[in-house]
Amino acid sequence: MSIPETRQWRRGIFASVVLGIFALLAIVYVTSGRDLASVVRNATLLSLVLGAAFIVTAWLMRAVRFWLLLRRIGRRARIFSLLQIYLATTFLSHVTPFTTGGLPLQVYLLSKRHGLTLGEATAVTGLDSLINTLGVLVLIPLLAVWGSALTARPEIRAGLQLLGVLLVGAAGLGAYLLFFRPSWNGEAWLRRQAERLRPGRTRNAVLKLAGGLGEEWRSFRQALTVYGRLSFVDLVPVVVVTFLYWAAYFGVALGVLWGMGVFPAWQAVLTSQIVFNVLQPLAPTPGGSGAAEWGMAVLFRHLVPREQLATFVAVWRLFTFYSSLTLGGLSAARLLAPYPARAGGGGQPEPLDGYRRPVDVTIEERTGKERTAEGVEVRHG
Repeated sequence: MSIPETRQWRRGIFASVVLGIFALLAIVYVTSGRDLASVVRNATLLSLVLGAAFIVTAWLMRAVRFWLLLRRIGRRARIFSLLQIYLATTFLSHVTPFTTGGLPLQVYLLSKRHGLTLGEATAVTGLDSLINTLGVLVLIPLLAVWGSALTARPEIRAGLQLLGVLLVGAAGLGAYLLFFRPSWNGEAWLRRQAERLRPGRTRNAVLKLAGGLGEEWRSFRQALTVYGRLSFVDLVPVVVVTFLYWAAYFGVALGVLWGMGVFPAWQAVLTSQIVFNVLQPLAPTPGGSGAAEWGMAVLFRHLVPREQLATFVAVWRLFTFYSSLTLGGLSAARLLAPYPARAGGGGQPEPLDGYRRPVDVTIEERTGKERTAEGVEVRHG
């Protein structure tokens, strides 16, 4: 599990903040000359209140979706602790190039803090990301209904074309995995390599790695099997929460604009943000800083008055980046802090919510009945 060190965090924070500030200053210079005070003057209390309300709602919806997915495999967790994990992973995405640091940390924290195996945590994280992406893709066909005027702008058209290329690539990979079903087995390959080694520490280490990889792969497949058996009724809450998440996230820009007295067509605001979300991960800077500010300025230059554009970008970035950078950093520092040694406990970590991983319990048993190592059955009503 590749989790950046504290030094890398600091460098990422510094780079993202500095690049963001310089990009914002450039936008102010282009749109308002050197009138920095105009950025503050154009911001209103209502724009701040609406932006805060929408982003907090979006955060809560992500935590609720995690909670729903964990319940499906028999895991328990408080929504507030899942919210902390989400903010921590968002923070790490903000301070790593191409926003790549969040998902590994999410897998790590779900495993260490809520008792999931790495295989289960990977399945939950992967499914959550897939659902999140599908939630946006469902909106794409609606662009045809809303009219061609939205896609006439070159930057919108280019963004949607790139999205099409990515979808074709994803579909090709999915078809390969579905129909050809590659049979490469990492555990068996490692065991074959171990057989070629002389008896000793190296061979034992490779065999141990192979066994651990096999266990995690089986738990991953087991979790996916459970999710694959979910009925339509089981999926309804997840779909509703996903819709509410994207409505709240895209609502941040609308709320900020409404609070500033700017009322563009909501379809145009939604389309511009979809394109932005496709392009942002391609920026090589930490959290997409610099590129994010300029990207939003370019995408919204026809929707927001020139003298208010810098204010809109600054307030929008405040809620979608700097708020989660700050709160997520605090959450990451808390969740990744060394565990205090417990008397007689050997320094073992205590998961959040007082939850301990069950002993010898499969997902099927956990969601129906549990049998602990002592042979005591616990049936769930």
